[in-house]
Amino acid sequence: MSASLDGIVKSVVSGNTIKVCHPQRADKEKVLVLADVKTPRIGSKNDEDEPFAFEAREFLRKKLVGKPIKFRVDYTVKETGLNYATIFLGDENVNEAVVEAGFGEVKEVKNPSEDHKRLLELQKVAKENKIGRWDSGNKKIAKTSSNNAEIDTQQLLKSFKSKAINVIVEYVLNGATLKVRLPTHEVVLLNLTGVYCPLFIKNKKEGTELAQPFAKEAKLHTEYRLLNRDVTVLFEGIDNTGNLHGSIIISADETSDKPVTYQEELLLTGYASVDERSAPKSKYAQRFRAAEQKAKDERKCLWVDYQPKKQSLEQTDTDFTARVLEVLSGDTLKIIKNDGTEEKISLSNIKTPKYNPYAKKQQEKKEEKEGDSEKKGESQPWGYEAKELLRSKVAGKEIHVEVDYKKEMQSTKEVRRYCTVLVNKKSVAVELVREGFASVIKLRADEERSSAFDQLILAENDAQKRQKGIHGKRRAPNQVFTNVTTFDAVSKLYKLLSGKSTATKGYIEKVLSTNRFVINLPGDNSTIKFSMSGIATPTTGNDLAKEAFQYTLLNTSCRDVELVLESVLTSGDKQQQGVKQGVLCGQLLIGGKNFAYNLLENGLAITQDFARKLKYFDDMKEAQDRAEKAKKGAWKSAEPFSLFPQRKKKVREQEEEEVERPISQRFSVSSARNAQTIRVTDFDDVTTFYYHGADVVNRLKDIDQLIQQLNPESLPTLSTPSVGALCLSQFTEDNNWYRAKIVSINDSNCIVLYSDFGNSEEKPLSSLKQVPAESELLKMKPCAQKARLAFVKPHRQLFRVDLETLLRDTLMEGEWLLTVEYADNGIEYVTLQPKNAKNQDTINSQIVRSGLAFIDRTVLQRHFKNLLASYEEDREYAASKHLNLYEMGDFGEDDAEYEEEEL
Repeated sequence: MSASLDGIVKSVVSGNTIKVCHPQRADKEKVLVLADVKTPRIGSKNDEDEPFAFEAREFLRKKLVGKPIKFRVDYTVKETGLNYATIFLGDENVNEAVVEAGFGEVKEVKNPSEDHKRLLELQKVAKENKIGRWDSGNKKIAKTSSNNAEIDTQQLLKSFKSKAINVIVEYVLNGATLKVRLPTHEVVLLNLTGVYCPLFIKNKKEGTELAQPFAKEAKLHTEYRLLNRDVTVLFEGIDNTGNLHGSIIISADETSDKPVTYQEELLLTGYASVDERSAPKSKYAQRFRAAEQKAKDERKCLWVDYQPKKQSLEQTDTDFTARVLEVLSGDTLKIIKNDGTEEKISLSNIKTPKYNPYAKKQQEKKEEKEGDSEKKGESQPWGYEAKELLRSKVAGKEIHVEVDYKKEMQSTKEVRRYCTVLVNKKSVAVELVREGFASVIKLRADEERSSAFDQLILAENDAQKRQKGIHGKRRAPNQVFTNVTTFDAVSKLYKLLSGKSTATKGYIEKVLSTNRFVINLPGDNSTIKFSMSGIATPTTGNDLAKEAFQYTLLNTSCRDVELVLESVLTSGDKQQQGVKQGVLCGQLLIGGKNFAYNLLENGLAITQDFARKLKYFDDMKEAQDRAEKAKKGAWKSAEPFSLFPQRKKKVREQEEEEVERPISQRFSVSSARNAQTIRVTDFDDVTTFYYHGADVVNRLKDIDQLIQQLNPESLPTLSTPSVGALCLSQFTEDNNWYRAKIVSINDSNCIVLYSDFGNSEEKPLSSLKQVPAESELLKMKPCAQKARLAFVKPHRQLFRVDLETLLRDTLMEGEWLLTVEYADNGIEYVTLQPKNAKNQDTINSQIVRSGLAFIDRTVLQRHFKNLLASYEEDREYAASKHLNLYEMGDFGEDDAEYEEEEL
């Protein structure tokens, strides 16, 4: 028998077995078994407890755990190494207490000591009184399940979530992971929400275990504080492996500066760090971070080398309201603040898939290597959905911006601010993450973060559970937009869309000016430029123009719109790559109302004269009259019309301009009006075309022979490409070489005009050949001549597509008689008649008579009065029959108001 020793009970293994540790050294422990006392056996994974096993252990656990004891080791079994002892809690003999309570059975021995005899007497009394295990009519068995596969933790969470549940800590795996016994006797794994402790890493090959720094200390601390204790757990969530997360409550006073949860206590010791992936599940997340920060400041344990990270923000302009001008991607916005300043901002701590809305050319796709999509900016799955959800959340709404941090963009060196953006007090980033359109960026403990970071983590957990978007197996839709810009492509799209019975739906991608927009049409996979019909907006540069543009920005950016299409016209980007650009025109409806009315009734636009032809002109005029009466916008000025572009030139200005032009460019009536036979080869715009005269056949043969003699394949590449340079180019459709002139240059490509035929195409500069300086090809005039239809003018917006289609289909077939009527600005103006029908009307008068063009009254009145009556008769016929431009009748227009104009 040994001397009496001191210890602290660390845990109670069963009704007769405990673990004790040294009073000053918690890592020094010993297993003790009550001498001469047997208790019912605790079951294993596959076996049930014996009757009263749990009650026996509970009796001992509640009496001893965490308390100081004295013990003497009575004997040790060499085979097992177990120490059999008599234990004292103060003056109480614990061995005797277990037997007296009816949970222990005294072992039989040959030579019983006085202590043993005392145990037998207590057992006899317990049996007689049928106490505990000696009550034959009460066989208590607590079935314990410790195999998590058998436990539906999802169902348990539903039962216990947000409720304070009393549990027993059965085992400590590490500082933040426990096994706990529920009131229903299931034993489940519990991860402490919001904290991470160093781990024990097993080396399976060597069969060893390596402890990370402070792993032992963290585990010992948790064992010392929690093992075998009754604790209160607030269950808060579940992870992807089915393990429960919860907080252990150690204080009911949530207003106290002292720890409310065990996690805080653990963090304050410096043995743990905040786990940002699970912390948001707990309402105590901010307390966790505060406890961690205190440990950092005091350089405790894990934080001994801690150095505070410098904050990226100055505490100015970090909280403001704004409007969104453009959604650049699923996580980046262009905004305008209340003071008028614009800024690009990104959403904090999230990343959305990349989205490039425009389809690649086939050649670009062939050249692109597999796997390079991210580098080249090609769209990723769910990128469009992310951008579209963000747009729908912010369009037309005031947003509240909380700036969280800023950092330098690696690619552009731009310093950008990262923000939490709120609409109606809800974070738009959280919505993106919840729908599976964004992922949350993993952060180090000291990294700056969104004020809604906890919500982001919870939203991502929810999206992962529901397999939404990027977390699911469903394939993302492929939304690609074709950027429709050329006049021909826009015209085809106009024909397609205008034939529909309903308005075309889209949304504004970008506001270019007060009356010019880039609009995406998801239903047609197209992106277009659009202008509102019937209004003039202020001249660029004046204060009213700035006010009008600002008004349009704030009231149209990113909005859903409906388009009522009315016409196509040539845009101001006409010379882009040498190809005409087109713009769709009509009504821009926001919330069912034509936005032009908004501009008019605020004095930020005026009606154009040709708007009288529009069906809704009366509504436009009423809106303008209201602004004029209220003295809004332009109507505050004594000369309101001076603030808008002039739509017609005065005769005096035209005459002054005429005098200033070179003689070769001035207006001149043809002295010889002899008809010549021609063939139309191509069109430059609606009424301007190229043609071959009857004398060009032999010239074309001579030119072809000269080209063949040069053997173009062997000629050097054009040495100094420039606009206007003459060269040889191989036409794509037939691979033959022709004379060409460079019209425009764009990087390594250019637009060439085949000067002997009037057609053009895009070619690489490297494919053009130098014409030898001594070659006759440089001296011979182009075979294709340029001309424009005389006496007529197309409307600058309406029925242009119909007119161009008619002229192309008619004039590109057969021979025509061409008569030069006059020349202006270096271009011949002509009339055309079918060759075999000399008495038939000219094509000029036919298009006026069909209502597809106006007459050029100024030219007719000043130089061709003999023809004026005939053309007036054609115009009146179209008006009387309500044809095309005159579908609403003849409203007595001044043709000068309708002359062709570029937007």
